[in-house]
Amino acid sequence: MTAHHDSTAPNLLLRELHAAHSLILRDLQACRSLVDSAGSVTADSPLPRLAALRRMSLLIRTRQDLLGLCRLLREHHDLEDTIVLPPVRVAAPHLTSLVEHLHADHQELDGMLERIETTLLASGSPGDASITLARLAVALDDLGTWLRQHFEREEMVLGPVIEAWPSWPRPALPET
Repeated sequence: MTAHHDSTAPNLLLRELHAAHSLILRDLQACRSLVDSAGSVTADSPLPRLAALRRMSLLIRTRQDLLGLCRLLREHHDLEDTIVLPPVRVAAPHLTSLVEHLHADHQELDGMLERIETTLLASGSPGDASITLARLAVALDDLGTWLRQHFEREEMVLGPVIEAWPSWPRPALPET
């Protein structure tokens, strides 16, 4: 949960932003737990075949959940970049450099997500699983630290502007 999270914020839009950030962090933690679970299953079990099947099942679920989380994060920041940040620039031109920094954060996030996806898609054989899981654990821990800092900065910068909005801004439709 972010430092400035306030579920009683009077503005519904600000509560939505806080809720989205909280859900993303919750899902990230769930994925991190899956990585730990998949890493804890070993072939030393009294039933090695069952342990191998359980580990493979956890690896498949971890891969699916992490790819879904990456997609969710991209959709979240794409929406912010297209729907939220442009009207913030108009409503609060004095925040332009901070808004540009948030946009740059989103580009940095794309790089972090790409590394996670590359790690997930490059792992092929069950023998690679331990190395892949170790890499994913580090990547997810780094992502979690980075996201908490970014969300806190984002809420601090965008919060006061969003509080003044009666509804989410509608993006301009392209002219035909």
